[in-house]
Amino acid sequence: MKTKPKGKLLAIGGNEHSSIDGENYVQRNNPDFLPDEIFKRFIEECRYGTRSRIGIITTCAGEPRRTAENFRGIFNKLNCHRIEILDIRSEREANDPENLRILEKLDGVFFSGGDQARIERYIIDTGFNRMLMEKYINEDFIIAGTSSGAMAMANHMISRGSAMEGFIKGEVEIVEGLSLIQNIVIDSHFDARGRFMRLVQAACKDKVLGIGIAEDTAVLIKGDDKLEVIGSGVVTVIETKNVSKTNFDDVREGAPFKVHGLVVHILSREDVYELEGVFEPALEEVEQ
Repeated sequence: MKTKPKGKLLAIGGNEHSSIDGENYVQRNNPDFLPDEIFKRFIEECRYGTRSRIGIITTCAGEPRRTAENFRGIFNKLNCHRIEILDIRSEREANDPENLRILEKLDGVFFSGGDQARIERYIIDTGFNRMLMEKYINEDFIIAGTSSGAMAMANHMISRGSAMEGFIKGEVEIVEGLSLIQNIVIDSHFDARGRFMRLVQAACKDKVLGIGIAEDTAVLIKGDDKLEVIGSGVVTVIETKNVSKTNFDDVREGAPFKVHGLVVHILSREDVYELEGVFEPALEEVEQ
């Protein structure tokens, strides 16, 4: 019997609102917008709330110092002051006993956005990756990631792929991620960057569940089997398990592929989706 993890995952689609940054046009005109919603929920899910030790992991970031201080400011404004910065930039640093000692004492971590290839290059299959997994399985420990930090959580990670040419076989590349959760592929900035076909290809390629997360939106996964939507946007879930016909395995690279029988769900705040494929809406079904 599979043991359910005691920890939680929070995958964020990017551009999560913080009071430090202010509201953008979309947020100001969205009646479902709530300030700082995702950060507040992250803190709420941390073991000791605002007293929790939180690690900001800036490995993906192009400007790690600036990114770290921005996140520190956000958490400080929300009364979280026990912040550690972990900027892992090599396998040596990912196996460094001092970095592992810091990680071991944390109650939660938050991966910044940027370039997920840096996670593949520096963290996958290291002591840092293994300790993340151990804490997620055995402790009340939360792992959050935004944008590329969210995309890296599963065992299938999109490393590159054109949104415009997602329907062309070979235009989306999948590599190994942190493997905190299996048989899922996550895409971020999903609506803003038009990534539907990119996620379809990623999901069909390995016959897994595709999860596309809009900006200022997140999915909270508890127990490895249920997903709850948080934030002001939507989450798109693409099921491949009931595909009736596809030429994906046979068509040559560089050619368009076809697929019949995909099941697509559009979820919003408080909706719950069971990762085995059972959708639990937050509201009663609308009568036809």
